[in-house]
Amino acid sequence: MDGSGGADFSGIQEAINNASADDTIIVHSGVYYEKIYVNKSVTLKGIGYPVVDANGSGSAITLNADGITLEGFNATNSGGWDCAGINVISSNNTITGNKVCNNSDGIHLSFSRNNSIYLNNFINNTFNVDSYASTNIWNSPEEITYTYNRTTYASYLGNYWADYKGRADANGIGDTPYSIDPEKDECDLYPLMTPFENYICSESDTEVAATANMETIAKTFVTLLKESERT
Repeated sequence: MDGSGGADFSGIQEAINNASADDTIIVHSGVYYEKIYVNKSVTLKGIGYPVVDANGSGSAITLNADGITLEGFNATNSGGWDCAGINVISSNNTITGNKVCNNSDGIHLSFSRNNSIYLNNFINNTFNVDSYASTNIWNSPEEITYTYNRTTYASYLGNYWADYKGRADANGIGDTPYSIDPEKDECDLYPLMTPFENYICSESDTEVAATANMETIAKTFVTLLKESERT
């Protein structure tokens, strides 16, 4: 236990195992050679884009509970059948601000509904999306005020897809949707033309504040903030 009231762990899975519903797990930058399995409705927030490396087999991060928030991670190096950087087998989750790179599947969704997936980068995956019996939302739930190329706009924002072939509008959003599942006409209606880091959102103030707070905790990798300690 440290001065913030949080319990500290050296690994992400250890923190998840000790968490309860509605807790927050804050993960510092670094490389974590773990396969993360999230089976509780917790918030996982990365500071400095910690890398979760599946080491070439299995999925890097699996979400198997409803109501999870996953933000600020680099999910990479997954491998194998139906394995992904982010593997989702649950519903009503928020997946935002993540880098999903160098995987067999970038994100795999199975029997999943109403997940909000936006402001993520999908780069150099064999398949960016593998979706089975799932219907999800590939843009922000509401318009976001953001700055792009020194100009401020307000719009819904989707994800950055490295293989997107559309053309840019002035606001940094592609002029045609990015197809997710042609059979269901599911698509990202607001694909980003460049990685999400180039879209400076007003929401980023929260991330800056969290980073400053965590810098006061020396030598800490993963901190678990119990829901009861935050209220």
